[in-house]
Amino acid sequence: MASAPRGKTVTVQRRVNGETREFEQFVSDPILVVHPNGAVAQSYWIPPRHTLSGALLEGNRWSGFNLGKEPIAWAPWPEYKPEHPGADVIVHKHTEINLPILEDCGSGA
Repeated sequence: MASAPRGKTVTVQRRVNGETREFEQFVSDPILVVHPNGAVAQSYWIPPRHTLSGALLEGNRWSGFNLGKEPIAWAPWPEYKPEHPGADVIVHKHTEINLPILEDCGSGA
């Protein structure tokens, strides 16, 4: 898990009281992980946050795992790269299905 991407800290600009200020913000990298029971899920690194006294408040773990527990394997999050960027997407309509429209989907309250 040491080689899994965790993310990076970026500088972002926000308006505060009409003034533009720069802040540091952590942006996580999603990955696929395998739990000890064999389940595959999406996860990301949650960086540690500390109290003013330096004690760990939260984080320092992978999403979906308790502190001190880690996935048994990981893989990079897949990215779709179109074969022909900018090309029109073609949608094929194979069949037309007529379904009744529900009038009321409320809770009945």
